[in-house]
Amino acid sequence: MHQAAHKICDNITPSYTKSESGCYPEIWKKVLITPLLKKPNLEPIEPKNYLPIAGLPILAKILEKQLNTVLTDYLDANNLLDTSQHGFRSRHSTESALILATEEIRKVVDEEGRAILVLLDLSASFDTVNHTVLVQRLRAVGVEGTALALLSSFLEAREQRLFWDGLKLNSFELQCGVPQGSALSPTMFNLYISPLANIIRRLQTMHPMSGKGLNHTHTSEFIMLGFSAHPQLQSTFFTLFLLIYLMALLGNLLIITIIGADARLRTPMYFFLGNLAILDICCTSSTIPKMLETLLSEAKSISFSGCITQLFLLSSVLGTELLILTLMAFDRYVAICLPLRYTSIMSMKFCITTVVIIWFCGLVNSTTHTSLITRLSFFGRIALDHFFCEIPPILKVSSSDTYINDIVILLADIFLGMFCFFLTCMSYMYILYSIVKIRSTANKRKAFHTCTSHLLVVTVFYGGIIYTYVRPALNAAGDKDKVVSVIYAVVSPVLNPIIYSLRNQEVKRALTQLLSRKIFSSRN
Repeated sequence: MHQAAHKICDNITPSYTKSESGCYPEIWKKVLITPLLKKPNLEPIEPKNYLPIAGLPILAKILEKQLNTVLTDYLDANNLLDTSQHGFRSRHSTESALILATEEIRKVVDEEGRAILVLLDLSASFDTVNHTVLVQRLRAVGVEGTALALLSSFLEAREQRLFWDGLKLNSFELQCGVPQGSALSPTMFNLYISPLANIIRRLQTMHPMSGKGLNHTHTSEFIMLGFSAHPQLQSTFFTLFLLIYLMALLGNLLIITIIGADARLRTPMYFFLGNLAILDICCTSSTIPKMLETLLSEAKSISFSGCITQLFLLSSVLGTELLILTLMAFDRYVAICLPLRYTSIMSMKFCITTVVIIWFCGLVNSTTHTSLITRLSFFGRIALDHFFCEIPPILKVSSSDTYINDIVILLADIFLGMFCFFLTCMSYMYILYSIVKIRSTANKRKAFHTCTSHLLVVTVFYGGIIYTYVRPALNAAGDKDKVVSVIYAVVSPVLNPIIYSLRNQEVKRALTQLLSRKIFSSRN
């Protein structure tokens, strides 16, 4: 064996190299099935009394054991299997399951209640596993990319040939099931049945006289895996996002304070900027604190109710901010292109009424999406490959049909995203056209620089929203979505005060006067 090692390596290396690209070797998926009688006292003429044991190649078993070790370590490290699952798990057994069941029954009896023990016999369970559902379960726990492709390839196009009484019968393709005798199959079967525990918990029958039926309360929780790919950078990410949050918080609070303290800044433009600053504070406060907690926590989990609350706040803020930016662009258009009519068009009554309507539209949009999501099913502990709870990744891991959600998201994004972005761009196009007519080169350069910086921020924000929300609705979501989400939900709130306000000469002058008054009053 030692002398032939190089020859053996030359033959098996291509197969292992192929697996690294997400393709399970085809030759290893062609196996002989040997029927094994389940019990000696069973009738040997009945096919259902036999276990179909797969005679897998030794090299295939080695690869499957490696895959199983990686998959099991990942599931255990992130607590993705239900605590009540005892089969096919290390440090779990029938004995531990019986101890747990006995303890639960004892508690109920001590409380003078009634305990019901339901025993289920899953006939031919390994053989009836639906491959599509299993792949969905793998994706739901965060298995993506090459790993998901390899495990999917492990299931697809498997050929089996029955070996009976010394004869090899015709082969057939396996349409469902996981191969018995494989080291990987028990773990994948555990994933396949993992929703059962949560389904049983949800089907808690109420008292028959109460008329309340069944309790459909969600008991799921989400495991946030956005930072899991870089565990060595957890402290760096924590410091970075903490600084970003403090900068966004202090910058926007400063803008609100300056606008409120200086009477000369109580104009429509600064009224809108104040609302934008409030939205930016709400946006970062709804996402970053939980992100910081996730970075410090080992569990990295968020409850279903906590996730829905974060999703509601974030979607409300984003929808409102899209409309506010459009209104701000319209304000600049009227100020530059229609200066003589600015006072009559942009009256304070019009501004306040429009802003109230915009905030209400943002709440309605968020309430609609949130209510539709609460109607979906989420079973057990679900891995969410994202930094915070947002609509597209939540829909991706749901066990229900999300067709209606996708349609509503697409309609909302066409109006709040594309249409508003079109209006904003048109406003700035007219503004730039008016700037070109300015005779003074210095004033022209200054106005052009200001408008292009505003347009750049608006483009990044709108582009990120459209990229994240339209693509999942068109079934084209990618792995880079979470990075794009950070740009418009975390980075933009930091840039907005700098681009829109702190570079403004009027704001700088108001800030200087405010600081001067504070210093003078403190000396006195």
